[in-house]
Amino acid sequence: MLERTDRVALFVDGFRPLPEDLLEDLLAFAETRGIELLSAPPSSAVLSGIGSDEEHTADAAMVIGGDGTILRGMHYYAPLDIPVIGLNSGRMGFLAGAEALDFEEVLDRLSSGDFEIDEKPMLTTEHAGEGPKLAVNDVCINRSLSGGMLHLSLFVDDQLAAAIPGDGGVVSTPMGSTAYALSANGPILDPDLPAILIAAICPHLITLRPLVVPSSSEIRLLVVDCRGHAAHIVVDGVPAATIGQDESMTVAVSERKARVIRLRSDGFFYNLLGRKFGWGRRGGI
Repeated sequence: MLERTDRVALFVDGFRPLPEDLLEDLLAFAETRGIELLSAPPSSAVLSGIGSDEEHTADAAMVIGGDGTILRGMHYYAPLDIPVIGLNSGRMGFLAGAEALDFEEVLDRLSSGDFEIDEKPMLTTEHAGEGPKLAVNDVCINRSLSGGMLHLSLFVDDQLAAAIPGDGGVVSTPMGSTAYALSANGPILDPDLPAILIAAICPHLITLRPLVVPSSSEIRLLVVDCRGHAAHIVVDGVPAATIGQDESMTVAVSERKARVIRLRSDGFFYNLLGRKFGWGRRGGI
């Protein structure tokens, strides 16, 4: 139980603005609970009629959209230490703490302080010539579309762990294990595990399996051979830099945490797996 929340910033993507009636309902219900709704600066253009939180005075942020939007909202607010709750209005909504249509319960719980804040680990990555960048879900190196096979060397705490021929490699937090790393045949990790997940992307080597290492580890991916154009460093799905042959990228757990508002009781993660992936239904029916 925390203190009540008085000021909440709304974060939505510009390409997917809120329906006007939903925004009106949000504003009206928030007023009944004594909450002032503000627009996050990146969303001001599509949240007309409410003030912008340019000074970042909000007690919490409410991100409405699909997993991509929620990820961008978490990425935006993590350096500001403002806790975030995602409301799903997309397809999967794995990162969401509630559905968009449940906004009344969310605002009610925020207004009464009936919630908890989880601090999720983030990754920090560095590459020659580039400053450190933070990732909520993952950092990866991808080959260019016009390039050939990418050859990487994986080092864990300066020990050579693997040679990776293929499309690249992804380094993930436990929370990000249900995202890109899952598509690379990585395991699903409990978000509270002190671990880092490493998976090869489309490896041309059938014996190469995903690797889970302690969260204290430093990961280094060295580009051994990069045919054609330079490879790309992608942070949380957003291209961040290019990386060429004989260059390397280091990844480690950051001291900064992503603060996530949780409304549900312990065990919600496993219930979420069943609901979102259909594991709770025999035969997926």
